[in-house]
Amino acid sequence: MPPPVCVVCFKLMRASVLTGHLTSILGEYFSGDKPLTRVKKNENLQKWFVTIGDKIKDLDYHDSTAAGRKIQQLMEALKEVEQFEQVR
Repeated sequence: MPPPVCVVCFKLMRASVLTGHLTSILGEYFSGDKPLTRVKKNENLQKWFVTIGDKIKDLDYHDSTAAGRKIQQLMEALKEVEQFEQVR
């Protein structure tokens, strides 16, 4: 029987799935293929957001120290991309 998952770990995993999904949606948004968007296609931003979403989905919360470091790196990357005019 696997060890019980702590409540905090469960919440982090749930937030990770949601965040990964939302960043994937941002990747789709920048594809320029959605009929109601007014965004010009930007393959670099599209790939970047999809990649970030995949990294978030792949976080391993069993090693909380490594996961915490990766979360900090991902947050910094998201702050940096926020500076691009197309993202604002």
